[in-house]
Amino acid sequence: MKLRTLLFASPTLLLLACDGGEKEETGGGKDTATDTADTGTDTGSDTDTGTDTGQDSDTGDTAQPVLPTNGYFGPPTVMVLADDGSGGAIGYLIDPTTGVATAVADLAVSKTAALACAGQMVWVMDDQGGSSTDNAYGVEARSGAIAQTIPLGAGFAGQTALYFAETYWFGGLGSASLLSFDGTGTAGGTVDLSSLADADGKPEVTALFPAEGSAVAVLRRENTTAGSYEKSMVALIDLAAMSVTSSASLEGRNAGRAATGAPGGLAVDMRLWATDAGGIEGFDLTTNASKGRSVEYAPAERIAAHSAGTDGTFWVALKSDGVTKAHHYLHDGTELDTGFTVSPSGDLLTTAPGGVFVGEGSVVMPYEDRTGTAGTAISIGSKVLAIQGCTPPPREPDTGDTAANP
Repeated sequence: MKLRTLLFASPTLLLLACDGGEKEETGGGKDTATDTADTGTDTGSDTDTGTDTGQDSDTGDTAQPVLPTNGYFGPPTVMVLADDGSGGAIGYLIDPTTGVATAVADLAVSKTAALACAGQMVWVMDDQGGSSTDNAYGVEARSGAIAQTIPLGAGFAGQTALYFAETYWFGGLGSASLLSFDGTGTAGGTVDLSSLADADGKPEVTALFPAEGSAVAVLRRENTTAGSYEKSMVALIDLAAMSVTSSASLEGRNAGRAATGAPGGLAVDMRLWATDAGGIEGFDLTTNASKGRSVEYAPAERIAAHSAGTDGTFWVALKSDGVTKAHHYLHDGTELDTGFTVSPSGDLLTTAPGGVFVGEGSVVMPYEDRTGTAGTAISIGSKVLAIQGCTPPPREPDTGDTAANP
């Protein structure tokens, strides 16, 4: 299988930190009189102003570190939605280090619910259809419990979630606006995207990212009333001002939910539509223009695509000549390996630290992400409907805070 690639630059930032050693006592010789430098009992270090905690740089702060202001910062996890046997779906959390799946208590959603990672939550966004309210359920990955339930409204059909400046933002297929909520679930302001909508009046938001100090939205622009698509778009949004800063069209007409940040912009998974077999399309936020396709999926049949989201790469499962392989691409189209064979249908795929997880029937099959070595199948017990890996981005080291990271 030959895939056309176009290359653009990919700078990398590496952060290093060193911990200083303990200072030594500078006094010497036999003490023949009262030490006039000491104001009390000698603690072993004249410069120590209190109990020595073992690090001169430690300020004595024992509180939790300040949480990040955007992105996902919960523990690494894999969320799975599975058929409940009664027309709906239930959820499971998989620990990527042990492969153990734990059911999420009291979670009951539609089969078309979508998954996203934001703040400390894995968000399950229901899609009930009709006049029923679509809720967003925030599942805390540490406890496996539903920590928040946020009503998004009837027909919202949430697809994506973003945590930015202590606020949760949601975008969906059935609304022309982005909705915001604070940490308590109280509704806040909105961003009106109706000026970017297609003929049905809704722009169909499929992805949200923190970018350029605010956010960027990917808009599918599907005319649901006519069953057609206009060109998808990318919009840069000032969330503080709740306004669109700029927008421009992509070349493709069916933007998916898989997208990732790239130097100066982003890369978007373009799904199959009509004669377009799909691919990965770049977008430059500086020039506000499409960079074109860095990867085209033809002639293979695309089975699944997922963006790891935190490292600028894509994992894509492609089926060719009856064999499904997982391929790993940089945003610029560079393939990092030759791909490895995964489960035959492989219609669902996600990533977590060290592994690629493929949904296949009623099991999730883990693969080591460098060698493709298959692990032990994780039984879900019913058909897997959706799968989402949540991984926090790299964080700078703790600078003296003695409490555990959140």
